Amino acid sequence: VYNKDVIDTCFAKITPVRYNEQVDLFGLVDCVPLPAGHSIGSANWVIKAGDYKISYISSSSKLTNHTLPMEVISLANPDVLLLSNLSLNPMYFPDNTLSEVCNVVTSTVKAGGNVLIPCHSTGVILDLIEWLIQNLNKNSLSDVPIIIVSPVADAALAHPDIYGEWLNDAKQAKLYIPELPFQHSQLIKSKRIHHFSNVADGMREVYKTPCIVFAGHPSLRCGDAVLLLEKWRDDNHNAAILIESEFSFPTTLAPFLPMAMRSYFCPIDPSINYTQASKLIKDIRPKTVVTSPTYFRAPVSHPNRSDLVLVSDVQVVELGVGETVNLQQPQTSINVELSLEQLDQLNMQPLKTNEGYQLVSHISGILKARDNKPSLGPPNSNSPGKCDVWGGRVTGTYISANF
Repeated sequence: VYNKDVIDTCFAKITPVRYNEQVDLFGLVDCVPLPAGHSIGSANWVIKAGDYKISYISSSSKLTNHTLPMEVISLANPDVLLLSNLSLNPMYFPDNTLSEVCNVVTSTVKAGGNVLIPCHSTGVILDLIEWLIQNLNKNSLSDVPIIIVSPVADAALAHPDIYGEWLNDAKQAKLYIPELPFQHSQLIKSKRIHHFSNVADGMREVYKTPCIVFAGHPSLRCGDAVLLLEKWRDDNHNAAILIESEFSFPTTLAPFLPMAMRSYFCPIDPSINYTQASKLIKDIRPKTVVTSPTYFRAPVSHPNRSDLVLVSDVQVVELGVGETVNLQQPQTSINVELSLEQLDQLNMQPLKTNEGYQLVSHISGILKARDNKPSLGPPNSNSPGKCDVWGGRVTGTYISANF
């Protein structure tokens, strides 16, 4: 559908930013990305328009993994909190499912079977590989090969070692030794881990039974995982472990049933759950929370589980798929740029307000705007009814304001 030129044009519009880097969008809003703790590059955002603050929490995690931990302090005290992407399977705890995956893998390879793990090429696989290596070594199974099959396997395994700034402190420290932050880098060199773009790309040369294979796509509707599942489905010594939470277990396996191959659903979803999200709302203290209405209803299979329902003690605006909500509020003040000469002329006086005493001053001038950034120029006595305009319309010539 799309040719390479169209794709290149699309990617050319992407502006990479670092954590805590302030991004000005057309002079209208300032955006700051913060570590979300979910995966490499995942971010939450603080969006400011003057004195109006919006905190946006998307895919985030409070678990300890390979990424920088979630930043919460900078999200605090917003006018609006946008909350989305909570855990899709909150009944499953990641630590428990991770242990279950290791147990299934160990028992399967001990019995001489192969293990197929349909998954994405990045994300939780980086932590899972390290856990599996430790578990296999502990059970004297260090000769079992681990094979990763993906069109982007090479890049997906190399990038985590390159982008050290996105990793947690422990893994960043290894870069200064110098040492590669992930075990898989050294295990690839020692040929304990093998990676291929597809099953026909030399996998036959290293394949032996038993083995552990990570392959896509986790939906089992395309990719090399489908080929391997068809090949191994008639042997009950083999096992398929589904770890991606966004795909339904019965629906994913339906086209392949019945099959002798054993199957397990062990979703490793690091996303924050409902209990963690409810605590975040208390810690962040927003005036309004905007989120999905489904978060306030317990699953049909667990109607009495209060820990599977979001709790909020502040105003909630429910926003469903495809819906629009107007959260615009009157702005009580704007930030205006002053010159050094104007700052010297300010006569700051204490003023008692509801929030205590503040220093204020009265100043007059011509309001100008360029790229949506207002500045205050000196009064023009020769042309009291005229003002200069750059980038936007200015209504009003002279202003008085408190600072």
